[in-house]
Amino acid sequence: MSYYTVHTPIEGKPEIASLYEKIHPGMIHQNAHYAAMHETLDENVGRLLQKLEDEGIEDNTVVILTSDNGGFINKYQEQVVTSNTPLRSGKGSLYEGGIRVPLIIYFPGVTQEGSQSDQSVHTADFYPTILELAGLDGNKLHNS
Repeated sequence: MSYYTVHTPIEGKPEIASLYEKIHPGMIHQNAHYAAMHETLDENVGRLLQKLEDEGIEDNTVVILTSDNGGFINKYQEQVVTSNTPLRSGKGSLYEGGIRVPLIIYFPGVTQEGSQSDQSVHTADFYPTILELAGLDGNKLHNS
């Protein structure tokens, strides 16, 4: 699955965004629509996990949740979208705020609930790892 949210345009569902309008001055995150988009993403990931459970395949499925870049720290429609504090900078930058992203892996029988790792991961590692998990060789060059 590739979810488009939480990219621009920053347009959270109005009924959810209204729940986040209680944001107080001085708080790091100020954008109610961005928060609403995160809630919608969370809801949809939950729906996907529920479907895996309904189909009885959750114990035979690896779920990898990650992002393509750091948060967009600029303004969208005159409002700052997010903050990557304490990381420096954001999307489009080679500082940590632009390239350090969340990674959550649910791997039944391997990952432990609440566990954390400080191991660096590069998305290019996903392809060979997923092929290995699936027992596939992937793209091999053959001499004719």
